[in-house]
Amino acid sequence: MLVFASSGLDALIKQLVNDALPELLARGERDSGPTARFRDFVREKIERDEKLAARLIAENVTAASPQSSTIQWYIRELTSNSLQSKDQVLQIASFFDIKSNVLTDDFDGLKKLFDARNEIIHEMDINFTATNRNRNQRTKKFAVESTNHLFAIAEKFLSEVDNLCSSISQA
Repeated sequence: MLVFASSGLDALIKQLVNDALPELLARGERDSGPTARFRDFVREKIERDEKLAARLIAENVTAASPQSSTIQWYIRELTSNSLQSKDQVLQIASFFDIKSNVLTDDFDGLKKLFDARNEIIHEMDINFTATNRNRNQRTKKFAVESTNHLFAIAEKFLSEVDNLCSSISQA
């Protein structure tokens, strides 16, 4: 349950990045949260990597639409990794200017459920400290609560992005 729910959250967020973020950036105000985060992200990346800066400049100078070209690069950067930690999910939320406390007020619980997810996926949920390397025992209650927590975050994330898109289209 937990693995599939976290994969579902990952897929939902990446789809929102692909579908909504380009629209928010293309139609948003110059100083809107998503646009400011985009500008800061690009600046930080090119300040740290001269080769990347040269490549982006070359791609943008030769592109029909430099902004569109840079947005597509940005989208690839944001969606290239699996979103399987509390920090990764909250970081992507920040690119939409969604405050972390809007998504959840249980940051420790979110970290614990992603830690459990990662133990299941990467260590086959084996408890290496136990005699005979038994599997970690997880209660049904933990699985249900964790899954519901992820579903609630997904619902709030989608709702916040929908509100952002609605406010941009009404402006």
